[in-house]
Amino acid sequence: MRFVALGFGCAMAYSVWRVEWFDVYRHGMPSATYFLKTVVAYSGVLAITGWFVGLALARIPRLG
Repeated sequence: MRFVALGFGCAMAYSVWRVEWFDVYRHGMPSATYFLKTVVAYSGVLAITGWFVGLALARIPRLG
């Protein structure tokens, strides 16, 4: 379940990074505060969501 949470968090961080990377040409490099408020916060929220998804998947009874 940790790997599901890690995957969700990494996917979100990558998505936000791509958005910011393409926006650098128009607005310049974002500040560290903005980075902490967006990438870290959204990645944390999605990692927590991934944690709960992993918990739900781990409790599915296996057939056989």
